[in-house]
Amino acid sequence: MNGSDLIHMVEYDEWATNQLVDAAAKLDPAGFRKDLGTSFQSVHGTLVHVYGAQVVWLTRWRGSSPGGLITPGEVPTLAELRKRWAELYIELRDYIRPLTNEQLHAALPYKDLSGNPWAQLLYQQIQHLMFHSMYHRGQVVTLLRQLGQTPPHTDLILYYRMMG
Repeated sequence: MNGSDLIHMVEYDEWATNQLVDAAAKLDPAGFRKDLGTSFQSVHGTLVHVYGAQVVWLTRWRGSSPGGLITPGEVPTLAELRKRWAELYIELRDYIRPLTNEQLHAALPYKDLSGNPWAQLLYQQIQHLMFHSMYHRGQVVTLLRQLGQTPPHTDLILYYRMMG
């Protein structure tokens, strides 16, 4: 795994996330926040969880380990979430681009949200974050269907086809 591969993963993640955010924008505010009994209650809660996890991991990579995730109350609207996410994807790419293969294949220590110390290879942490996002995007697809929406297709192969 090299930096270019990871940048492609981040670019795909951004594209797929934006597809879901666009679909969520079609919901009325009540539907966006409706508790559907899932891990993060609603479309809003699940999207904020994905965004918050990305913030936590980037903060860890920069040398600090936050003790908690951003809450839906801290990002109350989809417009605010979209704005913050656009900025975060720039930061993620800017962080990853200059990394050397040596840095990517070195263990990077961090603390989990409970304060427990860990260390994994940096590229594995980045991969984890991208797969975490994908997992929860799948949940959002289900939530959108439960709310009567037709979710977008966000398969990686579709992204590759679109990018030529």
